[in-house]
Order: sequence, then C-alpha cells, then structure tokens
Amino acid sequence: MSGVVPRFELRLRELDPCVLNVLRQHVFLERQADSPLDSLLAQDGLAALEIVDRGTKGLGGRTQNSSSRDQDEPNDYADFILTVGAPPEDLQGGGSYGFGKTASYLASRCSTIVVWSRSRNKNGEIIERLIASAMGGVFDKEGQRFTGRQWWGQHPRSPQPPGVLAFEPLVGDEARSLGQAVFERGFEVDETGTSILVLGFAPQGQLEYDGDFDPSEVADRLVDAVLRNLWPKLPVDQPSERRMDVGVTLDGVSLPLPGLTDSSVLQGLWRCLRAIRAVQAGASQPDSGIDVRPTRRYSDTTGHIALTNVSAESDVDAMSGLEDRVALMRHTAELVVRAEPYPGRVTESLRWVGVFKPVEAFDEAFSKAEPPAHDSWSNVEGLDKRAKSIVTVSMREVGKEVRAFLAPVDFAVESENKSTGALSSALAGLTGAVPGSGATTSPARTQGRRTSGTSPKIDLRSIDPLPRDANDLESGRQRSKLTVTVQGKTPTLLRLAALKVAVDGGTMESGDDVALDRWVGGHPEGDGVLVPPGDEVSAIVSYPAGVAISFSFKAGDR
Repeated sequence: MSGVVPRFELRLRELDPCVLNVLRQHVFLERQADSPLDSLLAQDGLAALEIVDRGTKGLGGRTQNSSSRDQDEPNDYADFILTVGAPPEDLQGGGSYGFGKTASYLASRCSTIVVWSRSRNKNGEIIERLIASAMGGVFDKEGQRFTGRQWWGQHPRSPQPPGVLAFEPLVGDEARSLGQAVFERGFEVDETGTSILVLGFAPQGQLEYDGDFDPSEVADRLVDAVLRNLWPKLPVDQPSERRMDVGVTLDGVSLPLPGLTDSSVLQGLWRCLRAIRAVQAGASQPDSGIDVRPTRRYSDTTGHIALTNVSAESDVDAMSGLEDRVALMRHTAELVVRAEPYPGRVTESLRWVGVFKPVEAFDEAFSKAEPPAHDSWSNVEGLDKRAKSIVTVSMREVGKEVRAFLAPVDFAVESENKSTGALSSALAGLTGAVPGSGATTSPARTQGRRTSGTSPKIDLRSIDPLPRDANDLESGRQRSKLTVTVQGKTPTLLRLAALKVAVDGGTMESGDDVALDRWVGGHPEGDGVLVPPGDEVSAIVSYPAGVAISFSFKAGDR
C-alpha cells in the first residue's frame, strides 16, 4: 500500500484454555477422529505461531475459483486459500502462492492453519474474512473419497453446481468476533492485512515432532531468521516504500532486534545495498569505502555487485555467518534470495560482505530462475536462451569480481637509514565491530630487508579494527590497532614515520584525517615509544571510516 510502512510480526505463544475451547467449539466443529488435529486439540496446551502482516492489502477478491472475475478485481483470496502455485500478478512481488503457503502447513504438527484477513473492495469498504484450512492425506468419509485438503468456514449462500464441494469464509462481525477470540494480534479500526495461525507449531517443521522444545530458543531462531532474510527492510533511514516494520514476540513480549550499531556485518551489507541503489538510480555513489562494479553480458549491464570489508567479530556479531558471502536479491522486492558463499578473505583480521542486485530491465530473468523455494537462481535449464545467458553470465561475473576484490594485498617493507616498515593496509570500507568486544587476531608477519646485521628489524604482527564507540560513530571515524615487534640487541625507539590515505597507484597527504591516537606497550618517549628487544607494541591509529590507509614504522636510535 503506497506510503504505508507494512508491519510484519512472528508471534510465538502457547494457546491458553479459552482459545483452545473456541477452536474446538466454534472453528473445528467437524474433524476426522484420531487425526493429528483431533489429538492436538485434546491437549491442555498447544504451541502456535502467529504470522502477521499489517498495512498490506489483505486477501481480497472472489471466494470461489468457479465464479467469474472482473479483470480489475484482485484474486488474492482465491490464490492463497484455494490454489497452490498461483503466479503473482504483480511482477514486483517476491514469489508465488505456492511453496510459501505450503511451508505454513508443514510448520504445523497437524498441517492446519487459521487465516483472518481484512481487505477493501472496489468501493473502499472493509471486507473481513476468517477461514481454517488443513492439508493432509487422502481419506474416506460416508462413502466419499476426499483429497486431504480441508476447509472450515460456512456453506455458500447461493446454489452450487451438482458435485461441487463449495465453502465460504466467515465474514463481517462473525469473522471479527472469532478472530479476536483466537488471535493475539487484532486489527485497528481502518487496518488491513492478514494473520495466519499455525497450529501445533513444530521446530524445523517436523510433523512427527512429539517432544517439548524450549520456546526461548525457538524465538531466538525466529529473530535470527528475520535478520538474515529481511535485513534490507529494517533500517529506518530509508524511503517508506523500501521499509518494513518487523517484530518477534514470545508470549506477547517483544524481543529486541539488533540494529546497525550492533553488527559490523549488518553495517557492511546495508552500506553495499545503499551504494547499489544510488548507482542504479543514476545518482552519485554515496560511500567511497564501497566497491560497486557492474556485471555485463555483451554490452548490457545486467546488475551491480558491491563489496566491502568488515571487522572479524564472528563470535559475537548478531549476523555471524553472513560474512564472506554475497547477498543475492531481486531488484524491486529486495528480499534476500540467497547468501552465496565464496572462499577467501583479505586478511586474517578482516572479513568481507557483498550484495548483488539485478537492474530492473533484467529482473524477470532472475525471477524465472528461482525454484519453488525461491532460495537460489539455479533453475536455469527451463529458461529461454537469452534469460539463461543473462543469469549464468551475471553469476560468473559476480564470482570474478569477488576474486578480484579478494586478491592478496602486497606488503612492502623497505629500509631507510636504520629500518622502516611500510604497509598499504587492506582496510577499505572497514566498518565498526560490536562495542565492547575484541577482534580475533592471527599474526601476519612481513619480511624486511636488513641494511646491516645490527639494524633493528620490524615485524608487523596484526592489523585489528577496534570497536567503534559513540564518538567514532558520531564523527564517522574508525580506529585500528597496528601491532609490531622490534628485533634488536638494545631497546629501540619506534616511530610512525608516515600516515596517509591510500589511493589506487599510491598515496595522498591526509593532513590530520589519519592520526596516531596513542601507543600501547613500551615506554613513551617524545613522539615515539621505546621498545625492549622482542617486545610487542601497538599503535592505535584513527582515520575516516571507509577509506584505505598507508603507514610506515621507523626504528632508530634513542
């Protein structure tokens, strides 16, 4: 709905006795004896997952596939409730009414859901509907053979053709009264949307699941699923048509969702997506720390890939597991189709993230390449020759750009007078780590040229991005720890001889933009630090977030 930020919620709870009584006595009046539904409704407690969307258009349109339909009339109710595998009429949509709907049944131990929806008709009047549905095996009843698909609603008011099994949803006040008695989240006065109650919610969607589960653990998994699949919709500083208001609750209590400042991986992904949006809109690229490159098929640009480095905090980052991957997404929907892994990394102390999005003109080819689960672009064999080429060449281009981005960085150590270490760091696009955490380090040793047998030797041990505190975030800066050891026979005075911004093919003077913050270890002396032989010392440097820096150490006499 134009101008409205939709609300999406996952509400996990145990149904109380009052709700169970309503389901037994007013919804599922007739059910097959000894069926999974019958057995679960006989229990005192029943886990349920309520899937909610608001600010959407709801399930409108006709309620029978056999009835005629105006060309301008929506068909959402019939597609979702009656038909499996209906393609979306809106080409900007994210999928079809097929696998997603089936998944809601598979997440139920009794393969049963209750659907409550509000939409508007062509006159702008609110239409309220409620119906229950089950998807089970074939069964016989009173001498008739049934397919296993079942619905609980009301008999149609108009006569039906012979042999046609017809049913209608509850509507109006009756639907509202029953919905309010069963669902945890209701509707505001003018609100439209849909709620789906998955009865007997089973972790991992196992129908045969017969044990208890920890609701808190399952709720945490729901939060994780939201973050990994809906992260493009979460930041609030974007246009309303791209946003989604998302929530996860456990027994009515809202669970916190990590924000940009809680995850360097999420920061990196969001910056990549924002950069691609700008480039594809014809605007200037807003972030110099993001590497955006087109993918091409012949002379056509098929999409764009953006890549950036992030700090290595995989043990504490809420989005751990999405680093060293490219998030593949459709052009308009911007829902994550797949986080595609690629091997390699820039340095041991850095990780990377990437985003690929097709241009609008070729989005349909990628849509057609999605299998029913909409979790990859692997279904290319059924495409026409041109569409198949667009997808396969684009994916090959993505792999090529990732390999180029991950190409090893050359470390150069030079000698000047006593001994100088020079290093062009691989910190382009570096984003902050989780506050209060430490980076994982693995030594990265450089080999220096010695001017004489007695000259001190500088060994670079690691480059570690530091957590960005409130001041760093406000000023748009990043700090990193450069750790070295000095090998010599006597204490050595160590200085930072140069701090510059690194650019393609060289460096540029940075003024005060790149600065030494402080030394850690050793004994301060003047503008340097005195380092005993073999001791480890670190320089904390500060620089604008999203730039590469070049620096050199110089070891000399006191």
